Amino acid sequence: MNRYLSISVTTILFLLSSIWALGEGKKADSDLQGPFFMVDESPVQVINLLEALTGQTSLQSPDLPNVKINFQTTKKLTREEAIISIKSLLSLNGIAITPLNDKFFRATPSRAVNTQAPTFIRGRASDIKDNQYFYTKLYELKYLETTELKEVLKPFITPNDIATIVYFPRSNAFLLTDTLSNQKRVEMLIDKLDVPAPIKEEIGFFELKHVTAMDMKTRLTTISSELLKKYFDKTVIDADERTNQIIVVTQKGNLAKVKEIISKLDIDTEPITSSKVFYIKHGEAKDIASVLNEIIRGQQTATKNAKATKTAAANRQNQANRITNARNRNAKLPTNLKADPTGASLQFSDYITIVPDERSNSIVAYGTHTDIKQVENIVNQVDVILAQVKIDVIITEVTLSDKQVSGLSTFGLNFAKKASEGVEKGWSGNTNTWSLSDSDSTSAFSLGMSENGFNTVFNVAEQNNQVRILSAPSITTTHNKKAIINVSKRQPLLTGSTSYDGTSYPTTKSEIEWRDIGIQLEVTPRIGDNGIVQMEIKQTVESVVDSTEIDGNKQPIIGRREAESYISAMKNEIIVLGGLQQSITNDTEGAVWLLSDIPLIGNWFKPDRDNLERTELIIFIRPTLITSQSIANFKNQNEITDDQVKKDVDRYLETNAFHDKKNDPLQKDSHKQSSFFRTIYPLKDDNKKSETPEQTTDNHQKSEK
Repeated sequence: MNRYLSISVTTILFLLSSIWALGEGKKADSDLQGPFFMVDESPVQVINLLEALTGQTSLQSPDLPNVKINFQTTKKLTREEAIISIKSLLSLNGIAITPLNDKFFRATPSRAVNTQAPTFIRGRASDIKDNQYFYTKLYELKYLETTELKEVLKPFITPNDIATIVYFPRSNAFLLTDTLSNQKRVEMLIDKLDVPAPIKEEIGFFELKHVTAMDMKTRLTTISSELLKKYFDKTVIDADERTNQIIVVTQKGNLAKVKEIISKLDIDTEPITSSKVFYIKHGEAKDIASVLNEIIRGQQTATKNAKATKTAAANRQNQANRITNARNRNAKLPTNLKADPTGASLQFSDYITIVPDERSNSIVAYGTHTDIKQVENIVNQVDVILAQVKIDVIITEVTLSDKQVSGLSTFGLNFAKKASEGVEKGWSGNTNTWSLSDSDSTSAFSLGMSENGFNTVFNVAEQNNQVRILSAPSITTTHNKKAIINVSKRQPLLTGSTSYDGTSYPTTKSEIEWRDIGIQLEVTPRIGDNGIVQMEIKQTVESVVDSTEIDGNKQPIIGRREAESYISAMKNEIIVLGGLQQSITNDTEGAVWLLSDIPLIGNWFKPDRDNLERTELIIFIRPTLITSQSIANFKNQNEITDDQVKKDVDRYLETNAFHDKKNDPLQKDSHKQSSFFRTIYPLKDDNKKSETPEQTTDNHQKSEK
């Protein structure tokens, strides 16, 4: 007890002598100090000793740990050694010393040293002179991950939560607050560990020329798992489909053998598949490709179902035939006479692919040689020239009298009357109608056609002012292709309006939709080998029947007449479509003779009357089959050469007129015989027959202009 008391007194005397020396202005030198004898000293006394040795004033935290510090030296120490030993002694007892400047230092508990803003190391910790101060440093990793260092760093930092470490996974860095000695240890550890990993394996890139990368990978994987396992042990094989390369990572010494195996497998062989382009001449590539794909899918589905059924039956029979097969193992197998040796070659393989190219109107086929041959056979049979039909149409409008039920009577037709005997009108045969019980293909009006059959329609229109020819077009289309005849005018219809209320000038913006109003005829012919033409006909007639006012805007009321029919006709027969009637009420002003002309009272003798006018559309359709041979010999056919239409055309090209002024000055014969002339410029009124040639020629020139 006396010994410990003497040691404490000695330490206190040393402190007092050091303080007196500093108080007298003597500079703390580096002479030997001690020896030191501390027994159960408080942290405050040890910090005071540190103040005496450093000549600095301490700023002590009020929550310093209440520990007892013991320290003993057998010999004297230099001042620097004494300072380091005391700082280390305080650090071991949970007290951190952090410098402020040349005059002050802080003494805080080690657990809270990071809250006292310790010095931040911006460079390397190894460049700082050794001391026992706490420092903070940010370590940024290049190759390691922060998660890999959590357990590695624990033995190298101050335990008991004195050192603090914060990880930043996103930046791959961590922040460490610890003593300088531990900072140097961690820094040295990071220098050794945060380096590129040494590659102990060989990496090979093999560019393939004749085999796909995925196929080569599959083959090498199979080989490595069985026969050549020792060469492929701990080997990774990957395929790069973009560059068609094989990437091999293996142990050193194995790469040469792997390269040899790849070179033996990557050889050029004749492919079992090929491709061919079929240029479609007469159809649509996408339509023919759709037919081919449908055939292929159906055949492949049937083949798979047949194989599945056959396999199931074989499995059921296998058990029953096992003994018999063993007994007849050495017997000669009989030939299956029912098997078709060519059956397999007539089936499409799994490689077949059909793709249409719309730009070149071609089909690209890919598959085996047998697949290509079958596709070629189908294309040659499907890609043929379709039959063509020329459809002549005359659209007439007949004004009906009060006693007329149908406008057919105007043309001398009814439902049970033959053509008048002895009178050539261009019709032959009977007019008859379908009934629901009819099973034949007789059309609604089966009218045989003579050479001047259509001329009859023009003659009736010329002689009867109640008949008006609206249009006489002629179109050509192919089998099962829709043809459209549109005789209309575009009418603006107001669909909406938007008002803008401005400060001075309010405006209204109208939305207009243009609509075709007139006659539209759609014909879809289907041509048979026997010369019968089946036609799907849709006729639509629209006209302005009245008007109404909507929001201050006058809008037309459009009447619509529509009919659809499906008829059959022999070539050159005429189909007559009727029944589309319309009734219009006209306001007319009457007049009493002589009395209506009296001034002032004449209006009393002008009564107004409402006349009901009924009209009916009669449409004549004549299909004419066109073949390649008939087109080639078009000009050599006598019936075409002698036709009146060709004469009219030739005369117009020579004289710029549709009639012969010298031989037919009044153009009566030309107009009566020429269906072409009446189609271009039909006479609608008998009163116009008396027009002079000069007036008619002027009218023709106006029409041509």
